[in-house]
Order: sequence, then structure tokens, then C-alpha cells
Amino acid sequence: MRYQPGPWLVSPHREEFERIGDVLLNLDAESLALAKLAAAPARPFDGMIVYADGTNWNPGGGEGIYAFYATVWNKL
Repeated sequence: MRYQPGPWLVSPHREEFERIGDVLLNLDAESLALAKLAAAPARPFDGMIVYADGTNWNPGGGEGIYAFYATVWNKL
């Protein structure tokens, strides 16, 4: 889904937001850095991916990367 600035946004800001939208649309990342969380997110949603610290917040399998789906955190 491409970002589109609202119709109320006027030049030169509109052009800058369109350039930012183009960069986000064409993002080609080789890696992703997740912050280590010490507590569960307040509003998890299907498809959310997080890094649990395994001590203060242990979703079930210790420290690691988890995905939220089927109403539970699943270790990847």
C-alpha cells in the first residue's frame, strides 16, 4: 500500500512527503533490527513480530523472536 499525503498538504511539503512515500514503497532491506521487549505489547495483532527478553516477559519459550497469530505468541 502506497502512502498518499492528504489533499490539504501544500507544496513544497507535499513533494517531500511524496518522496518519503516512494522510499518506503521501494524499501529493500537486507536486515531488520528488533528491540528486545521486557513486556508484552499492549495491543497485539495477527502478524505482529517481536523480540521477547525471556526474563521479564517470557511468552513461553524463553528469549527469542515471536509472532502473534491464532490469539497466542508463537516462537519462530
